[in-house]
Order: sequence, then structure tokens, then C-alpha cells
Amino acid sequence: MRNYMILEDDDEYVNNTYKTAQTDSEKTDASFSYVHVKSVDAARIELAKTRFNGAIIDLHLAGGGMAEGNEVAKQIHRDYFMPIAVVSGFTDSVDPELRGFALDETGFFRVFNKSQMIAPVFEFLLEVEQSCVGQIFGPGGEMSRMLSDIFWKHLGGVVKQWQGQKMSDLDRKRVLRNAVAHMFGALQSNNEGEWDKCLPGEVYIWPAICPKEMTGDIYEELENKKRTERFFLLATPSCDIVSKSSSEAIRHVIRILPFSDFPSKGKIENKISKKEHRYHVLPPTAFFVGGVADFASLNMIPASDMDAHYIRVGSLVEPYWREIVNRLGAWLGRQGTPEFEKKLLLKSIRKQWP
Repeated sequence: MRNYMILEDDDEYVNNTYKTAQTDSEKTDASFSYVHVKSVDAARIELAKTRFNGAIIDLHLAGGGMAEGNEVAKQIHRDYFMPIAVVSGFTDSVDPELRGFALDETGFFRVFNKSQMIAPVFEFLLEVEQSCVGQIFGPGGEMSRMLSDIFWKHLGGVVKQWQGQKMSDLDRKRVLRNAVAHMFGALQSNNEGEWDKCLPGEVYIWPAICPKEMTGDIYEELENKKRTERFFLLATPSCDIVSKSSSEAIRHVIRILPFSDFPSKGKIENKISKKEHRYHVLPPTAFFVGGVADFASLNMIPASDMDAHYIRVGSLVEPYWREIVNRLGAWLGRQGTPEFEKKLLLKSIRKQWP
């Protein structure tokens, strides 16, 4: 059964609203239980000892500071994988650090006004819990099980070199990289042990996660500081991405043409199958329109101009950008030869036939 934590100081509101909703849910597939806490300290204790599928948080608590519920919301956002529903009469008091997540209606943080019906709150929590994301990141989900398997079966030998000494921040990143590499290797095949096919969303890291620019970054061009929906792919090899302060530093960017430039099945199919060496298709997703990288539209831009004229919006996952860079190099390095006189060639070949 789903279990939620409710941070709310008003007992009457809890009984009239959440208790009623729980009773009504018992006859449905959306039944749930909840743990009611009234203070930030009590919420932290419950979070430490109980697995929850989501949290419902009031912002202003009796005897607490202004918008004290924000402290719990930020802790959950930082340390736990669960959806957060803020239910408050003071929705403007949501911490600025969290407000941006509330604007993303596809995410895991929503704000509801107490004056509204409570049903949408549980619809949101249930929607997340039933989604593949909820099943992966939720309590006892696929992520937890896979990390447990990697921890017990694979990481013992890796971490031996750090045992008995204090690990630095860099050491911790190295162990994490190794754990992620194990996870990536385990996910290359399907349940039958065969190589798996990928969905378009797996091609991207969106938004970009590395704090510094890197090969495979996707940029949107700016015009008068406004976004234009014209996209480019950074193809400069990592070894050549040097400090932007260098007057000689340049960036190589490939224009990503919109799919509207290829308005027929025939024009796009050869590009998807990579039969046309000049192009590479970047698939469309819910968060990126995609397009066709055109190797003939390779531009050289001073690194110092990038921030003024482009905004970094996402990145390609490493195997994909490496393939594009390799294909770009092959296309640029292609060599042609004069065409043969086909009739004479065939005539000379026929002489050797039996």
C-alpha cells in the first residue's frame, strides 16, 4: 500500500481532508496510508526511519518560523526520491530554490492551494508512483535493487584501495563513476540477454548536467538575447576545449537543421539509417525538437563569443556524440577519385568471364 508523510499542524484539517480521502480510497486501487507529523523535527525523524511514496507539506506551522515547511521540502528534494505536494494557504511562500520545480508540471514538485479540492493532490502523487519513474526511483524500486546488487557483487574490490584512509571529494566521484559504469554495463541488454534498442530520450542529458562545456553539448542560438529555436552541436574534441580566456580558442559547432527541411519520408529515411554520410539525425523528444546535424554546416566560432550568442540547453550521451564526431571526421576526410569510363571497364571485365 502507498504510504505518504503529511506535515500539517491542523488536526481538524487532517481529519476532515486527508482522513476522509483515505477512507474513500480503501475501496479503490488508489488506497493509501499516511503518517501525520506536526513539526519539522518530527518530519525528519519519520523520513529517517520510514519509506514513503510521497510527501504532503504545509508551509506555515504553528509555533514555527515563516514558511518552516520549506525546510522539509528542501531536505526531501536533496536527499530522497519522492514526489512533493505543497498544500498551503500561502503558496507564494514557496522557497525560491523550489519554485522553479513547481513551474515544471511534468516534474515531481507541485503546489496546491488549501482552498481547492484535495483530489488533485492524490492524483498527482498516484500518477508519479505508477509511472515508470516512480517504479525506478521509488522505495524499493529498480534503482535501489540494482545499486544493492552492484554494491555486494562488484564494488568490493574497487573500494579496497581507499579502505583505511579518508576519501576526498574526488575519490568519492571516482567510486561513483565506477558504480555508474557497472550500472550502464548491466543495462546494455534486455531481459533475454540480447542487445537492447534505445528510445529517443536516452540519447540526451537534458538539461546539461556538467558544469563545464564538453563535446556533444547542444546550444541554442540567441538573437538580441532572445532564443531562436536554432540549434547547434558542439563538435570540438575534448582535448581542444581550452580556457575561454585564450584568444586563440575556437569552437566547432554543427548546425542542426529542423525536420521541416526534409518534408518527406524518403528524404529522412536515408538519414535515419545513416546512408547519407553528410547527415546525422538527432531524434525528437518531449523536451527537444531534434533535427538533422549537417556536417556541411560546420562553423568555427571564437570561444569568447559562445556565451554572448548561444545558450547551452543539453548534451548528448557519450556513445552518441562520439559516433557523430567520428562520422564528421570521416566525412571531412573523404577522398574522391575520377570516375571510370564504365563501358570500357565492363568490356575489359567481360573478357575475363568464362
